[in-house]
Amino acid sequence: MLAEGRFLKVRVELEDTPGALAGLATLVAALGANIFHVSHDRRASGIPLGRAEVHLELETKGPEHIAEILTRLSHKGYDSSILH
Repeated sequence: MLAEGRFLKVRVELEDTPGALAGLATLVAALGANIFHVSHDRRASGIPLGRAEVHLELETKGPEHIAEILTRLSHKGYDSSILH
């Protein structure tokens, strides 16, 4: 998958409120990506109070799909960045 450009590891910052992680997962599912692994940390250094840092490892359909996911995250107000 990595060689085919079908793997995305992304960091997303979101509100630390009930249902926020579920909302992110629902969006990812609606975009057709499969979550391999998720890490949710509200105690990470540099994260403001009331926010959480989420690392997602996703199976995607390829580079164009990754671009679509990142664009949609941004349009939905998520602060995200690709992790290597």
